[in-house]
Amino acid sequence: MRSLQLARQHAATEHERLVYEGWILYDTGHCEEGLRKAEESISIQRSFEAFFLKAYALADSSLDPSCSATVGLARVHFLKNDKKAAYEEMTKLIEKARNNASAYEKRSEYCEREHTKEDLQMVTKLDPLRVYPYRYRAAEAIAELTRAIAFKADLHLLHLRAAFHEHIGDISSALRDCRAALSLDPNHQEMLELHKRVNSQEP
Repeated sequence: MRSLQLARQHAATEHERLVYEGWILYDTGHCEEGLRKAEESISIQRSFEAFFLKAYALADSSLDPSCSATVGLARVHFLKNDKKAAYEEMTKLIEKARNNASAYEKRSEYCEREHTKEDLQMVTKLDPLRVYPYRYRAAEAIAELTRAIAFKADLHLLHLRAAFHEHIGDISSALRDCRAALSLDPNHQEMLELHKRVNSQEP
């Protein structure tokens, strides 16, 4: 949190400052306010950082509204070094949340190391795409990424969109994005691995 506050104070531009403010809000359980900061930043300049924040906020906006209070209370317990109480609060969130992958992921932030691995394994089981920043529904993610790529053909955005295309079984589109990304950086290791995997699925 302190690093985010320092980054906000030293942000070179208004759109960067808004992104840092959005992360501070998101990190304290205020997803809707964080989302608004992301959208305000995007209205000034369409940056990957702002879209990254927007994706996280959108992913968690499917939680019950009362969940923000639970996250905030868990944060208070955690800052007081009462990890057991923080873990118990996040367990309540898992029990009532509609988006359990998000709840498990949040709980992993507050629990002891041995439980963290278990929760993150459950996140992966519930929602394999959560390893990517754009974690909301694949169709929405692809549409959002397409708008961003139209503005700037960014390697990371192409990588993300290729991964989502692969996830929904659109192999030809995944291959197209892989090739476009590799034209920007032919030696990008993760992109090479994704291209190899997708290429093996081509009929």
